[in-house]
Amino acid sequence: METRLYFVALVPDPVVEQQVHAFKADLSDRFGTKAAMKSPAHITLFSPFRFSGNEQALFAALQEAANGMSAFPVKLENFDSFPPRVIFVDVHENELLMKLQRKVKTVFLGAVKETKAAKDDFHPHMTIGNRDWSDGAFDDAWNEYRAKKFSASFTANRITLLRLDGAKWNVISEAPLTA
Repeated sequence: METRLYFVALVPDPVVEQQVHAFKADLSDRFGTKAAMKSPAHITLFSPFRFSGNEQALFAALQEAANGMSAFPVKLENFDSFPPRVIFVDVHENELLMKLQRKVKTVFLGAVKETKAAKDDFHPHMTIGNRDWSDGAFDDAWNEYRAKKFSASFTANRITLLRLDGAKWNVISEAPLTA
């Protein structure tokens, strides 16, 4: 069976997704970083992993992770970075988000035997530029975005499984938060 790459995330509603996509497109057009354009706006809950089994097992794990979890508000505010590679929309931490991430991690570590444990330090964020910066572009972009203001919120009401198909991440399954 073919080994593919997946990850689990919170994908915001279409309005917020479009707002965050506009930042990605700006960084891509003006600073040449295109890697973030390969996926919808999201908060990663379980980092990319390789899986060669039946996808139905992943769909079941996604549903298991969502079960018993309530929808909750997520607040986005301004920008931050992980120098020298990542610029992102900052996400306010909240206990429900942290609880959901821990549950997703536990369920998927059990379901995906061939993956290694993800790092324990979860820093919720929505990447808008990463990895493929030309010389000096990260610093130029960060000097501009560090002063930019942005505020939005959305209701986290589902978790999403994405799969890398060619060069793009696509949503292949979603599970509602159903407490």
